[in-house]
Amino acid sequence: EIPLSYYKQYALQIELLYSNQGYKGKEIEKRDQVTGKIIETNKLEDVSLHYLTLPVMFKYYIQENFAVEVGPQVSYLMDAKGDFDIYRFNEAREYLNTTTNPIDNALFENGYRSTKYEDYYERLDYGIAAGISYNFNNGLYLSGRYYYGLQDIYKADNKYSKIPNIPTMPGVPQAINDEINRQNMEINRINKSLDLSETKNSVIQISIGYKF
Repeated sequence: EIPLSYYKQYALQIELLYSNQGYKGKEIEKRDQVTGKIIETNKLEDVSLHYLTLPVMFKYYIQENFAVEVGPQVSYLMDAKGDFDIYRFNEAREYLNTTTNPIDNALFENGYRSTKYEDYYERLDYGIAAGISYNFNNGLYLSGRYYYGLQDIYKADNKYSKIPNIPTMPGVPQAINDEINRQNMEINRINKSLDLSETKNSVIQISIGYKF
């Protein structure tokens, strides 16, 4: 911690941390397309992400021993363990790559079958951290911090999108549009299970230590 003012009301704190983050593996339900009943449930392994993290915290002491802090944080992904392919059991998997080119299909499947975490996750994560800290007179300190990541760390699905609906056609027999509507219902059901939302790190950190 480096004081930035004469009365030590402002300070800069630079850290280097190891952070073990990650998420619980999804449960994927497979349903009968006619009855809609669950016929199979598969559980993905939990994913553990190992980061080397550099927070740069600007501190403002409201009181002599009590400070609020905020600042940027950058993290580098050193390793990862678990089931990286989150679509492995998902029935929407085959619709992620809609190309009819067999070479592109093969590249797509090989990419998702990869065991290298680098094929799924961004190596660099960045975001904002904020928290509070309290220094006791005996040298002990206590702090709490929240980190919100701004990087979409799961890059494997960034080039894919939801399946578009089929437009109905005016002037054709109603039976044809009825079939189109039926197919759109199936497309909407598949899209519902195809989660392409951004995946960001969100971390709560509690620290206790001693200052010499």
